[in-house]
Amino acid sequence: MLGCFWLSVASFCAAQEETVVPTAQETETILPKNAVIVDAAIAQNIPELETAVFQIQHAQLESVVNQVRELMGSVQGGVIVNEQSRQIEVSAPGQLLTKIKSLVLSLDKEYDVIVDFKVVQVDLNEEYLPGINWSAIVSDYKSFTVPADDRTFSVGTVSQEDVTVLLEALETVGEVKMFPVQVAKVSNGQEADLRLKAFDNDVVVGINPVRTADLDAQEQQDRYTARLVINPSVGRDEGVDFRIAAADGTTVVVKVKKDSVAVLGGIFTQTKSDSTRKFPFLGDLPLFGVVFRDQSKVVHRLENIILLTPRVSAPSNTVLSK
Repeated sequence: MLGCFWLSVASFCAAQEETVVPTAQETETILPKNAVIVDAAIAQNIPELETAVFQIQHAQLESVVNQVRELMGSVQGGVIVNEQSRQIEVSAPGQLLTKIKSLVLSLDKEYDVIVDFKVVQVDLNEEYLPGINWSAIVSDYKSFTVPADDRTFSVGTVSQEDVTVLLEALETVGEVKMFPVQVAKVSNGQEADLRLKAFDNDVVVGINPVRTADLDAQEQQDRYTARLVINPSVGRDEGVDFRIAAADGTTVVVKVKKDSVAVLGGIFTQTKSDSTRKFPFLGDLPLFGVVFRDQSKVVHRLENIILLTPRVSAPSNTVLSK
């Protein structure tokens, strides 16, 4: 019995020696001679990054950078921007970098942006004197305040199909007056002046493709009802990014898709008109009729709305990116 016991113990110990797991230091010695130790990054399927530098000549730099980042999403890599030299350095996996190259080449072209623009003026009813609630009407609503004159502009977009609906909605908040459509041509990525001057019964608006010298806040207030700088940049699918800036540098960017319209509101003016109340018949009597009439000045608050409809005009032998 005692001999059997020692025999069992010896067998158990032998079995334990056969199932010993090698340590990390011993692993290399037991791998087959033809085994290859792979890099950790390859083992995790992380692609190697490639780098390319793009010199932006025509398009709006900010717009190109935003669209490149949008295309990259959460993929490993990076974008470095040099605003002074207008260069973009992109690091990304090879296949994605090829797509980015195609995108940048399609955006940085000498496109012309044809802008149809017109003014719609609304004589606000009493309950809407603070202004139209644009956040409830337009898509992609944004607002920006110009501290110099404490004004807040509103901007957003509507589809061309919904412009008629928009105009009908404006008629519920006041008396609507529309001015003729005008057309301006602005080069891709170039700045242009948008100037609006309101008179008692008229509005003059213009877009100057060549930006003139900046006006200080007081000069702007004296000469124009509103003066902004617009900077269109052609995007994917024939859309246009409008960068809108005030004289003090306050900036907002609105993305206008193909077949859509940019709506710029919050430009207020005031006019005065004569109001006469009188008794029927008696108020019309010569000489004595003045006793039965009451004349006063009525102040009207007007909101001037600018509708901007961009169309991309591509140079010959150029295909827009889809």
